[in-house]
Amino acid sequence: MKVWKYRLVWGMNVVQAPADVLWLTAANQGGFVTVWGLVDEASPKVEQCFYVAATGEDVPFDWECCNYVGTCAFQEGTLIAHVFALGEEKPRLLTKEGS
Repeated sequence: MKVWKYRLVWGMNVVQAPADVLWLTAANQGGFVTVWGLVDEASPKVEQCFYVAATGEDVPFDWECCNYVGTCAFQEGTLIAHVFALGEEKPRLLTKEGS
């Protein structure tokens, strides 16, 4: 097992990661939203989805379909990113009515 890292951007992200990855944490590393996962390099790689949201931002999917990974601070703590792992399938986005 090894720990791998992935850089993310604000909003929806898709990364290639082993299917059985265990997401450990998210943090600001060098000005980038970064997540770390414990992986078995022999496992097949699949697309893993993430969403990065700012504090106060409407999250465009049902929160029950995701797992919180961590929170990152930027700009001396004035900009905060919250990272959610969504799994292997992109979630169904909510409409403006919330359904």
